[in-house]
Amino acid sequence: MAFLNGLFTLLSVIFFICLIVALIKPSIFKIKTRLKAFLIFFTAMIVCSVGISFTLSDEQKAKIAEEQRVAEQKAQVERETKEKAEAQEEKLEREQRQADAKKDQLVEQKLNAEKQAEIQEKELVKLKKLMNTVHLTTASNIPSAKIIPIALALSERKSDVEKSEMHTGQILDVYLKTQDAVWSDANILFMAASNAEKVLKELRKQNVKDLTNVRFHAKTTLVDQYNNKSESKIFTLNYNYSEVLKLNMENTSLYQDYLKFAQFESNGRVGRDVFNAWCSDNSNRKFSGSFCSQ
Repeated sequence: MAFLNGLFTLLSVIFFICLIVALIKPSIFKIKTRLKAFLIFFTAMIVCSVGISFTLSDEQKAKIAEEQRVAEQKAQVERETKEKAEAQEEKLEREQRQADAKKDQLVEQKLNAEKQAEIQEKELVKLKKLMNTVHLTTASNIPSAKIIPIALALSERKSDVEKSEMHTGQILDVYLKTQDAVWSDANILFMAASNAEKVLKELRKQNVKDLTNVRFHAKTTLVDQYNNKSESKIFTLNYNYSEVLKLNMENTSLYQDYLKFAQFESNGRVGRDVFNAWCSDNSNRKFSGSFCSQ
């Protein structure tokens, strides 16, 4: 079998050489066309190949099978190695993209935070300036968002207001400028209530809603028995602001309408005299609800 295998191998080589020669010059083999020469020698090569395969020994077949198996294993290892390398490279690229994206996000967050801090600083400076203009003082724990609309409202009536205080987030104390009895004691309450009405309207225009009470403190010039003059607080108008918010502004034209939701708090005899003088007027009692019944 080994002899036949070698013979078929030799013939296969010879026919291959003849095929090359015949394709160049078929007339050497007395063949007319190259196609005919190709078919003859190629067929002979196929026959020899079949003969070679049939005449292989068991050892040769086992060797060829082993070589094929080794080659396939090598190819498989190379494919797996290549796939792992590609997967690792893709993973590294993905992690790098994620790291770059996170870095960009952190940079953007930092820039936004710095920008926001700058805006807040400018707003705080602006708010402090506004508060100084209207002489408004507040507790440190009250947020700026709550102070701004109140300060804006007070700035519209700063000609009537001496100072304001907000020590809690729900009560606003407004100290009105000195109200002197130009014509009568009743005129002091009239002027204080009129100015209070204007401030309350401004608060509503600024959409201030989270106050429970707005207290207006009125003072006047008093003269003692020695003709010494002094400015003293004589009463407070304490408005229930949650009730004031319910008042229909379109149908409200009188300052007395706001007094329906106010408590009069006297600070001595002068304050009580002012209250009695104002309430002695029938029209005042009529339009101010239960205010004069206190």
